[in-house]
Amino acid sequence: MASFDYGRSQQTAQRLIKRFGQRGSIRREVPGDGPAYDPGPSTDVDYAADLVIVDYTISERDGTLILATDKRAYVSPLGLKTAAGVSLDEIKPTDKLVEASGKVWTIVRAMPLSPAGTTVYVDVQVRAG
Repeated sequence: MASFDYGRSQQTAQRLIKRFGQRGSIRREVPGDGPAYDPGPSTDVDYAADLVIVDYTISERDGTLILATDKRAYVSPLGLKTAAGVSLDEIKPTDKLVEASGKVWTIVRAMPLSPAGTTVYVDVQVRAG
């Protein structure tokens, strides 16, 4: 029995997200590089990302976990890198999502679709603010 090629699914997801989405970024706050007792000021690092932002359906909004103003973002895991080439291994709820227009969203939850260990895309719940 032949195994399924999830790498090909990942490439398809990347191509669709690039075609119908936008180039934004995932913003992560990085602590200063000083000693542990006084690391210094933290800085924000942006990781370029291809993403699509869509609305949740009415049936998905429950008013407690998913609010009426929340959005869903599909983020391609390919190419999540800084200008210096540093890769982002995963998207965390402490990160921010930045649209191409500059609008910043708070990440509530990030759920990678990773069958057989290959992340095809990341389903991210974002909230204004």
